[in-house]
Amino acid sequence: MMAPFRMTVGLTVVAVCLGLFAPEARADTPGETDAEFFMSLSYKKVAMLDDAYRAVAILARGKDDLKEPGKCRDFLVERKIARGKWGLAPDKPLTKGKLAYMVCQALGIKGGVTMRLFGPSQRYCLFECEFLELMTGGAPYEHVTGGELVSTIDRADQYKLAEETEATAKAAKKTAAQAEGQQKAADDKGNKETSSNVKKAEATEGKATATDTKKSSEKAKETAAKGSGSPKAENTSDDASESKPEKGQASPPAKPVQ
Repeated sequence: MMAPFRMTVGLTVVAVCLGLFAPEARADTPGETDAEFFMSLSYKKVAMLDDAYRAVAILARGKDDLKEPGKCRDFLVERKIARGKWGLAPDKPLTKGKLAYMVCQALGIKGGVTMRLFGPSQRYCLFECEFLELMTGGAPYEHVTGGELVSTIDRADQYKLAEETEATAKAAKKTAAQAEGQQKAADDKGNKETSSNVKKAEATEGKATATDTKKSSEKAKETAAKGSGSPKAENTSDDASESKPEKGQASPPAKPVQ
């Protein structure tokens, strides 16, 4: 709800306590502003149902753009804040039960187990408003004064502001938690990718090292084989040349058999 409206209602409540307004003014003057409406309403001995229609419509909409009781009632009935069977009643006194019902519906108050189970009756809504300190206790059929109506709307507006602030804080906290979770997931993914890349690099390096080692081993074996094979060939050749007589020479005599 808009801050100027809260200030208007708050100042009106203070003025009611100080008794600054004349007791004979009316709350249904055509074309009056919301400030004038609440000021004139504050000193009425008994508030009318049409007064409540306009006051609760201002509470629900956050602005006073409907003004006419009929338009306010239609809006409230459409939003299920008021019941259609109540009708327009410019001279019908407002009761605590009807006011409590409209306040609970306008603020989205679900109530306790009983109210959730059996629905928002006027009696249950009055109990809930009394529990939340939005209204003073009493019987649902008791009449509401103008000052009590203004005070109730002021408290309901402060309750609405507190609920909106809490909802905003919860939404911000949820958004922050989601962002933190997404960042953590991104960091974990990045760490996994980095670890995977390191492992791949290590595996590639290991394979290259193994290949190089294998090649070096094979080369060493080939070199060793070449080095050990050359002297044998030379010795064999020398032995063959010594044992084989040259052409034109006689073979050495055979050793006599003893």
